[in-house]
Amino acid sequence: MEPAKTIEEPTARPPPSLELQPYVQLSDAALAKKILLVEDNAVNQRLILRTLSCFGLTSVDVAVNGKEGVDMVKAAPSAYSLILMDISMPIMGGVEATKLIREMGLDIPIMALTAHAMKEDRESFLTRGFDGYLSKPVRKPDLGVILPKWLDVNHESGVGTKKDWE
Repeated sequence: MEPAKTIEEPTARPPPSLELQPYVQLSDAALAKKILLVEDNAVNQRLILRTLSCFGLTSVDVAVNGKEGVDMVKAAPSAYSLILMDISMPIMGGVEATKLIREMGLDIPIMALTAHAMKEDRESFLTRGFDGYLSKPVRKPDLGVILPKWLDVNHESGVGTKKDWE
């Protein structure tokens, strides 16, 4: 007589480990700084504004195209500590707007926002006057790297230019 075969219950796999993103806390000086978001898409605007608010950043102006962004910078050249610039927009794109801001002699850090995520695209944006690059959709961990680098100032005077952080 053959022994009865038992059906083995499959063992449950352990849940996948969650890689927690490091918590980023910006200094009070960084939180007091103003950001200019230049983005034509309303959904992307809301997403980026919500993500910035997760870091405690609430002083953000929004421009809906590059021309409006340039006009806002011209009106208040020292108002912004960081510009998040979409690349593809109507009226004036981000590359042209960044060029005009650089021609003003302003040393404001400008991050390219784009769906173009190839390595060559990133390098192209860096050679065209951008200081950094974020691919869309913009994610909280990516902002968690950029915001402390460009907004937190560890100088005695509490001020500095982008060259101080490089």
